[in-house]
Amino acid sequence: MGTTGGKNNWWRGWDFYLDDENYLNLRLINMAPGNMIHLKSKDSIKVNEWTHFSFSYDGTGDAKGIKLFKNGRLFPYVTELNNLSKSIQPVSASGLKIEQRPVLVGKTYEGSTGDNGLFMGKMDELRIYGAALTPLEVKILYGKSSEEAVEIEKEYWITNHPKSRILNEELRSHLEQWRTAMEPVLEVMVMEEMKMPRKTFLYNRGDYSSPGAEVGVNTPEVLPKMSEGLPKNRLGLAQWLFKKDHPLTARVAVNRYWQMLFGNGLVRTQQILVYKVHYPPIQSYWIGWHYILLKIIGMYVL
Repeated sequence: MGTTGGKNNWWRGWDFYLDDENYLNLRLINMAPGNMIHLKSKDSIKVNEWTHFSFSYDGTGDAKGIKLFKNGRLFPYVTELNNLSKSIQPVSASGLKIEQRPVLVGKTYEGSTGDNGLFMGKMDELRIYGAALTPLEVKILYGKSSEEAVEIEKEYWITNHPKSRILNEELRSHLEQWRTAMEPVLEVMVMEEMKMPRKTFLYNRGDYSSPGAEVGVNTPEVLPKMSEGLPKNRLGLAQWLFKKDHPLTARVAVNRYWQMLFGNGLVRTQQILVYKVHYPPIQSYWIGWHYILLKIIGMYVL
C-alpha cells in the first residue's frame, strides 16, 4: 500500500509492502534511488497466517524516527538507505506540480512491472492516523497486553508531556523552514563510494552466476605502483593517473595531439593503444620521446 508513482513521477511518495521474499519494507521517497529512506525487516513474514503490522513516522526525515511493529511489538529492521532531504508529496509527470494522490491498497501506481505490484493475499482493518503512534498505542490497537507494558507506558507519557509537545512543535517548525529552503535546490546525480565495499570476483567464462577468485583494488603490475598514501578509490585512481612519472597519461595525450595535428595518431586506434597491429614502424623511437613531446607541447600551449 502507498502513494509511490513510477519513473516519470520520480517514484515519489511512500509505500509499505512485502517484497518477493516476504520481507516487510517501508520507503519514503523524494526521488529514487538516492533521496529516500528505505527500511527492510530483518525477518521474513510467515505465509498462511494472520499478522498485525503497523509503522509510525515522526516526520523528521530520518530513519531513526520510524518504528515498525509486528503483532503489537517492535519489529527489528535494517536501514537500507537513510538519505531523505526533501518532500515525499507525490508529483505529476516530470515533477511539474504537486498531486493529491489517493493511497492505493493491494497494488501501486508503478505500471512498468505490468502487474502494478499486485498483492496476492488478504488484508483487514486498515487504519491511518494523523500522528506518530507510540508503542503503547500500537499495543492497545493490537489488543493484547505484555510484560513490557511499564516501559512502553513510560515512553507514552514522555511523548505526550507538554514540554515534549512544545519541543516537537519547534522541531517541526524548523524542519519545515529548512525543507522550504531546500526544495528549489537542483540536484545532480553523483557516484559515491560504498561504506562497505562489496566483494569482487573473476567470473568463470564471464558468467556472473559462477564467481571464481576474489580480487582486490589495485593497479596493473606492468604500470607504476600506486603510492601507499593514495586512497584505493576513484580519487586515488585519478591522482595515480596524473602523477608526473606516470607513462600512460602522457602517451595517450601525445597520441591525441598527433592526431589533431596530422589527421592520424602515431597509433591509429586512439581509444585502445594496445593494438600492436596499428603501431607505426617508429614505435620504439616515439615511445621514448612521448614525455618530452608532452613537455614541449605543454610549454607552448600553456
